[in-house]
Amino acid sequence: MLTTLGIIITGVVLLAILLVIAAYAAGPAFRFWLLDIWADLPFIGTVARLSHMMHPTLKEANERLDKLFRAYHNLIQDPLPKSEYDDVRKYLLLAGDSDSKPTPSGFKLLLFLLMVAEAFTFSFLLGVSISQDITERQANIVAVVLAMVLAGLFGFLSHPAGHAIRRTRVLRTAWNHAIDQGSEMTKGEKSVVELTEMIGLDDPQDRDHPKKHNFDSQRLLNRVRKTPHDRGSYFLSALFILVVLAAGILQFTLRAGSSFVSGALDLPGVGGGQIGQNVPAAANSFFVLIFFLTQGLALYLGYTYGFLGKDSLRAYGIIGGANSHRDYQNEFNRRVKRADESLSSLLNGFKRYPGIAPDKSTYLQRVAALGVAPETQAPESGRPPPKKPGGAASNVTPLSEAKRDGSS
Repeated sequence: MLTTLGIIITGVVLLAILLVIAAYAAGPAFRFWLLDIWADLPFIGTVARLSHMMHPTLKEANERLDKLFRAYHNLIQDPLPKSEYDDVRKYLLLAGDSDSKPTPSGFKLLLFLLMVAEAFTFSFLLGVSISQDITERQANIVAVVLAMVLAGLFGFLSHPAGHAIRRTRVLRTAWNHAIDQGSEMTKGEKSVVELTEMIGLDDPQDRDHPKKHNFDSQRLLNRVRKTPHDRGSYFLSALFILVVLAAGILQFTLRAGSSFVSGALDLPGVGGGQIGQNVPAAANSFFVLIFFLTQGLALYLGYTYGFLGKDSLRAYGIIGGANSHRDYQNEFNRRVKRADESLSSLLNGFKRYPGIAPDKSTYLQRVAALGVAPETQAPESGRPPPKKPGGAASNVTPLSEAKRDGSS
């Protein structure tokens, strides 16, 4: 088997790869957290490195302050005004995603590690069973390769399979209460066409608002279905369950027929007594049960987390999951405060160089200096009301564009 040092090195490398993947795959909130943590680290942190200059000059100090500011500015999206926030929030409410959230990163990491561990033990069994003459090194190579393949397969299928169960259930329930498109609406009501068309995040959310009656199920359908006749499907969920059952049965079969199971437990082999026959079978069943529980957890997380609406993930990213405009604004103010603290720390680091007086502008003042200021600002800044958004240098994004890129 792999040596202890090899296992440690492999674990460190995998953790580093996971952090890099998480940094690029996660949303702006997670990337902001990484940036802010890294900025404050001693010796190797962004502030610590930028505060040391071989040949200190005022120009270099200001350039380094601007570099730190732009790093934060890339991850702090200037907030939408309340009217546009309300439009995005309304889409989530009508799509049935008012309380929906992406799967937490901690759950994803835990599930991935569990699946890798499960897949490794399974793949080692499979590798050993390929040939009676296989060497230990060859078994390790086969195990690692198959572990990655199996973990990727189960991880790829588990979330969409669980989500498909929830989505299909919601869709079919809504279809049972949908508007009969063959009927005529009562006098003064909107036409059937207006009430049953599909609505995206970029469309006016009142387009399918009924004048008289309450058609919540139809309005949900308008935002969740991908085609006019979409009723969902349990195919992927059934496929995932069949794959898991097949893998579990195969593991049980391989373990039951493997001589090293009883050898590892230091027990007599099959035919060596009642204990030798029963204990390995019990241990075998326990391992397979853990495998089923892990895959069941993955399916449950896929069912619980995720979004129903076609554009709900984008909508969630735009407002950062805030349930009110006040929470949305407070999160912006919190990030601005963290950026100002890092800028202040860098300014304090430059005090070691006498005769240099760098620019002491705050984050919001630097945004304004770009030619555009946020629609709103932190109340403690004491600055006059900012100018209206509109400038090439700003990261202020019109709602129509923000909805396309999903930034927050």
